[in-house]
Amino acid sequence: MSEKGLPLILQAAQKLQAAGYGFQVKFVGDGPEREALEAQAVELGVAGRVEFTGFLAGDVLQTVLARITVILMPSVWEETAGLAAIEQMMRGKLVIASNIGGLGEVVDDCGLRFPPGDLEALTACMRRVLDHPEIVERLGEAAKKRAQNQFSLERMVQAHFELYAQLLNPRAATKNPTSDQ
Repeated sequence: MSEKGLPLILQAAQKLQAAGYGFQVKFVGDGPEREALEAQAVELGVAGRVEFTGFLAGDVLQTVLARITVILMPSVWEETAGLAAIEQMMRGKLVIASNIGGLGEVVDDCGLRFPPGDLEALTACMRRVLDHPEIVERLGEAAKKRAQNQFSLERMVQAHFELYAQLLNPRAATKNPTSDQ
């Protein structure tokens, strides 16, 4: 299995299709796994439900991302920060992600998490969204708030300032470097 765990998405799609669910999966981007993923989609009989966009940039990328309902991140490799998850959370998107390393910490309870590589758990998360589409908006809003509170530029600058101030003089009171004072 690849580091990103992308084949797991296709396997989950096969299970959902067999259970009679209607959905569409879109792989945005390009990379060395694309050909194998396209072949796997055909082999699993889900090619009609899967689109591979290839590399996108600029306005085209923004338009495609705006139309996506849920972001799937089934990584099996520990990511330190989960920057792609943060970016999508800032957009108010529901993220379904492996509960591994920084990715699981970033998503926290503002998305759906599952054990890395666990096909049944990923399928259950996807099924939950299909059965209860109202959670997309609710968790998307929570994700956006979390991302803005935890990962905004201002908050990160403040955290770095406080760390440096503490290292330079642990007794010094910290002052907000973004304030007007």
